Amino acid sequence: PLMKRLRDRWSKEAAHLQVIRTGTPGRAGLSMAEGVVEIAAAQQDARQNERRFGHVAPREHTEVTFTAEDGTELSGNYYRRKDMKAPVLLLCHQARSGCAEYGDVAPRLHAMGYTCLAIDQRSGFAWGGVRNQTVQRLPGVGKGPTFTQAKPDLEAAIAWLRDQGHTGKLAIVGSSYSASLAMLVGAEREDVHAVVAFSPGDYLKPVGSVPKAARTLRKPILVVCTSAEEDRVFRVYNPIPSTKKTLYVQPEGKHGASTLYRSPTAAAAWKQLTGFLGEHLW
Repeated sequence: PLMKRLRDRWSKEAAHLQVIRTGTPGRAGLSMAEGVVEIAAAQQDARQNERRFGHVAPREHTEVTFTAEDGTELSGNYYRRKDMKAPVLLLCHQARSGCAEYGDVAPRLHAMGYTCLAIDQRSGFAWGGVRNQTVQRLPGVGKGPTFTQAKPDLEAAIAWLRDQGHTGKLAIVGSSYSASLAMLVGAEREDVHAVVAFSPGDYLKPVGSVPKAARTLRKPILVVCTSAEEDRVFRVYNPIPSTKKTLYVQPEGKHGASTLYRSPTAAAAWKQLTGFLGEHLW
């Protein structure tokens, strides 16, 4: 009830459009005191999830490889649940990054009951000193693959997960350019049930391809961005016709999925993420 009252205050709704904003004094949105209430509630939810599913400290995963349709060998970290009907999350990184971007995120989601596959796309480099293994194997030097050329990597990862026998609902979680790819793939594929897009934009070639794809995206989608990114993000969010779409704006957030652990409002972002996944994948 408290969160509903707070959300009613933040929310701007027109037809199926929902925008949630957090704020600080002097800005539209929540007061600082209300923001503290929100974060405290999110932290309480996190503690309850840990009691339900077990402590999140273990980070056991399997390093896997699989092949894209064009023959490119891809790498990823695979966090498997024993229940093959459990929901599945495909975790995709931002530019010049790798699957290590989800090193602190995937174990927590796994502990909440999700099978996770964090992949090294062909457009990337490293994260936290951990090299992108897919990029390491690419031939030649100089300019690497474009963002758009990484789209088959997401498609190959979905096929690999299904080949392992996972039958649960699947969501793609994208970060920056891969959030835009997640929107494209989510719009095209029936076996993608939901999309989470951290800081998407019209990053792909040709220009305009992401808003165009957004017009056909009818799946549940959560979009998360900072207030500085809102105008750019809104251009790809607004065309989405889905009746189950949410834009969550954090003034003090960070770009991409790193807002889940590099932001002072990370707990609030986690609350949005876990609430969305719980509603649409279970």
